[in-house]
Amino acid sequence: AGLGPGPWKEMAPLPAATEATASAHSMIYGLHSPWGPASEPPYPLGSEFQTGCDEVLSALEGCHWLFPPCKDRPEAQGLRNAPSASSFASVSQSGVAAIAAARAGAPLAALGAAAAAAAAPAAAAAVGVGAAVFFDLQAQYQFLHVRSDTARDVVAILLAPGLHAQPGDSLALAFGRALEAFARRAYEALTTVQQGRTAMPEEDRQSLVGEAGKALQTLVQGNHLDVSRDLVFCLEAFNVSRGRPVTQQAWLSECLCRILQQAVNVAPPQHRTQWCDTMRNRMREEADLYSNVDVRAWPNILKMASTVAPTDHEMMQADAFIAQVRLQLCLGGDRQTLHNGLSQAAKLVADLKMSTAFGSEEIREMFNDRRKFSRHERQNLLVDALRGAPRPFAQDVLRGMDDIEVDLSERDDEEMKLVTDLLRVLNEDIRCCRHAFFKMKCDWIAGRWAGVVHNEELTPEQVCDHIEDEENHEDFLRVAVNRCLKFNRKFEAARMLARPASHGTRVFETNRNDKQLAYLVSLYQDLEPLPDSFGPVEDSALMLPTSATDVLYVD
Repeated sequence: AGLGPGPWKEMAPLPAATEATASAHSMIYGLHSPWGPASEPPYPLGSEFQTGCDEVLSALEGCHWLFPPCKDRPEAQGLRNAPSASSFASVSQSGVAAIAAARAGAPLAALGAAAAAAAAPAAAAAVGVGAAVFFDLQAQYQFLHVRSDTARDVVAILLAPGLHAQPGDSLALAFGRALEAFARRAYEALTTVQQGRTAMPEEDRQSLVGEAGKALQTLVQGNHLDVSRDLVFCLEAFNVSRGRPVTQQAWLSECLCRILQQAVNVAPPQHRTQWCDTMRNRMREEADLYSNVDVRAWPNILKMASTVAPTDHEMMQADAFIAQVRLQLCLGGDRQTLHNGLSQAAKLVADLKMSTAFGSEEIREMFNDRRKFSRHERQNLLVDALRGAPRPFAQDVLRGMDDIEVDLSERDDEEMKLVTDLLRVLNEDIRCCRHAFFKMKCDWIAGRWAGVVHNEELTPEQVCDHIEDEENHEDFLRVAVNRCLKFNRKFEAARMLARPASHGTRVFETNRNDKQLAYLVSLYQDLEPLPDSFGPVEDSALMLPTSATDVLYVD
């Protein structure tokens, strides 16, 4: 508690005799190999080593790194349960060596569970974290599901957060770093292969996360961990997966969510509510938080927080989130890396329902880069990004692509195919894209190998009835007439041009010099349409002759 000003904030180097003694003990007692939590060094302590231990402890009493000056109240600067100098008198030689190894950067797994348990209170005090309570807890904690030393060392990270803290950290900061270290070390231990076999037994591999959750529950139920205060910085632990592949990121985020959820579930109701309110306030007010969290972990974070109180994307800062999406996922060095990042960004935008926050122009700029990706790749990115988006917003994105990027002069325009495919996959109304709708109507009239005029499926009068009320009537008439003239079907073309709506169009004026066609048009113009004689139908007029006895009546 209470690191003083000036040189007290810097870690003083250990005396030379202390480092040499710790190194000698490391070689003799084999700290490079993990021990069980209740195991002893492979060799008994001799009298000469016992004397050396006393000398080491005497030298450590004046070490500013291990014994920073404390104020009168242990709770100063927000730290709880600060240890006194006398609490370190019970640290064994293994603990002394473990502290020296931890200070040199050795991982926790290399120290062994017993050494880590002995080093926990001293290492916590060395960085200003009042965590002496973790000494007895780690030494007395009973593992139920894991038996190997490797698995127990990984779980012990959560029981000794001081080993991963920095000078001046509070217990909340230390525990946030311990969560990140646990997730990283757990993944490494689970995936390490030695001589063709996993380094950890299969039973421990299946029970590791459950044991870690039980350890957190033990801390909470024993009042050693206050969920409302000591888990304030748990969100920063989700930065452990930044830069990792998708499969690793998914496992790391899910692992942290599971153990945190188990700890929150056993906390008092008021602590759970306070913790959730704190998380929501941080997401709403702290813009710097988003730069310290892997942006891909936010769906898991919101899902975890929603189990306590309703939490959704509206609690997030849209500008900070968008900036981190661009920074973390949209700046790949090569094409494949950039495509993988954009694929994750598209799915993330859809999962968090943040597409409207980006804006239609930003969505098109991010996921529709024609210079780097093919049409099919861009289609997959846009489909993922617009999945579940509001219909007006999705139509706005497609309308922008149709107005700016489509070229009607090319028969096989790639952008036209992209827009029509997106309209079909997203089940949107094609009339929102005027160029795509015009191309569809032209293909319906007379496509390259199909169409109602090409296949003679409708009469000329029926075709004209469909196109005369359209805004592009003249263009549709040109397509139909040109197809008929191409196959020398002048009678049908003349019947279309003879319609009153066709007079004065450029199609009519263009074909005026064709004498044969002009003669047929004059003949069809003199014809008057047959009067419509449709009227009421007499009752039973369409019934087949039958007798009353052959009719089955159903009440």
